[in-house]
Amino acid sequence: MVLALLAPIAVSCTKTNDEFILVPVDGVVRLRDGGPLGGIRVGFFAPGSRIVPLAPPPHSPLAPEGWRAGQGQIFENPIYATTDMQGHFRVALRQGRYEVWIGAASDSGIMSQSVPDLTLISSPVTLDLRYAGYRLSGRLIGPGGAALTSGSVFVLSRTNTARASVVAGSYSLLLPADTLAIWANPETVDSDRGIPRVKREAVILSSDSTLDLSVDGFVVTGTVTGPGGVPLDGGLVSATAATASAYSRTAADGTYRVYLPGMAYFFRVDPGPGRDSIGIRQYQNVLIDSDRTLDFDLSGAPTARR
Repeated sequence: MVLALLAPIAVSCTKTNDEFILVPVDGVVRLRDGGPLGGIRVGFFAPGSRIVPLAPPPHSPLAPEGWRAGQGQIFENPIYATTDMQGHFRVALRQGRYEVWIGAASDSGIMSQSVPDLTLISSPVTLDLRYAGYRLSGRLIGPGGAALTSGSVFVLSRTNTARASVVAGSYSLLLPADTLAIWANPETVDSDRGIPRVKREAVILSSDSTLDLSVDGFVVTGTVTGPGGVPLDGGLVSATAATASAYSRTAADGTYRVYLPGMAYFFRVDPGPGRDSIGIRQYQNVLIDSDRTLDFDLSGAPTARR
């Protein structure tokens, strides 16, 4: 449960030169188990300063713009406070009503979360905020069962987003309970080796969990040739489906290799720079359900052999 407990503290209110009353707000942000949450941002958004109001979805509010990807509430001059290592923060706010959000930088692995609104009149306030979320951690598992040492994980909930980098072979996210879509993204050095970007859908998070994400698949290899059967080096073979995609540059002998989870793919074959006369070819509904060799003859139709 998200708690926002308000109690007076012995700090006097002050006024600015513009005669706006500033109300001191002291607080602490804790995890569900009561441990302090340091280095987190607490954002105060005044609805009266909203520039573009957008209707929230029925289940929960949208995060303010800048705390999520895509459209949301857009506010003018929000106020932020950052917690110290003991989870404490202090800020002075004008009188009024505020939407309050707990969050962090977009790539911190911490998804922003709303807590009950705050109304300030004149008395100083103490806030005890709880981040009602769970830890999701794991690894990206590539070909041969080897854990990738770099990469990232992107998470989409019904109302918000979060991203975390793979550090020392693992990732860690702090997320509210929800049904999530999760993308496992290899670093460029691994994507260039044909390792896929993979999406997991309908992941239900309701407790601290460990989830290793596979970025592996069936091995698809082949050769790209041009007119006269000449191997084409420096070309690009890419395969895209609803929940996975991968690409590979062709080597000096025209060969490529990608790893693809089983499903039907849209293949796009680019012969490489300086070969405009050959042109880019596209092939739809190519079923990958086992390791296979798929050759592309850009002087005619592609051939496939198992």
